[in-house]
Amino acid sequence: MNQPYLKITTRLAWPALTLRSVATCLLALAGLCLAVMAAGAPDATPQVTLIAEQRIAIDPARTIYQFVPAENLAQGQEVHYTLRISNPSELALREVQVTQTVPGNTRYVEKSATGSGAELSFSIDGGQNFAGAGALKNPDGSAAQAAQVTHIRWRFPYSLPPQSVVLARFRAVFQ
Repeated sequence: MNQPYLKITTRLAWPALTLRSVATCLLALAGLCLAVMAAGAPDATPQVTLIAEQRIAIDPARTIYQFVPAENLAQGQEVHYTLRISNPSELALREVQVTQTVPGNTRYVEKSATGSGAELSFSIDGGQNFAGAGALKNPDGSAAQAAQVTHIRWRFPYSLPPQSVVLARFRAVFQ
């Protein structure tokens, strides 16, 4: 009588694989692959719209203001800029980073940049180098001033869900 070469005496406790569990695993893997591709795909980029407004007092006694398009500005007036960052795709976008030039004939207002959970950095050399607001240095090592800021960068540490919008803001003085 032939004896088997290998005799299994114990049984491994593997979960039962059903067609449904295999299909679920394959779908999850396909979704992961799509999400990874979306982060690096050329068409998976956010759309950014820059909106320039000025704040007009409607009732200063009650501190009621209205924002209107910044069309006719006088020197020294403050402009409120809003970046509307949208994800038009059907996939979540990871590692979203948006850089905005401080518009010409304006001067950035110190500590006015905000963005929902975004990490902020600034440039004083035309967007070549970025650093946090307190770490900006001139070539001679002196601290840079807000008026020297040429670019603002928002880096969002979270994913932007499909069809979502996030806002980033800053203020500048018209010169």
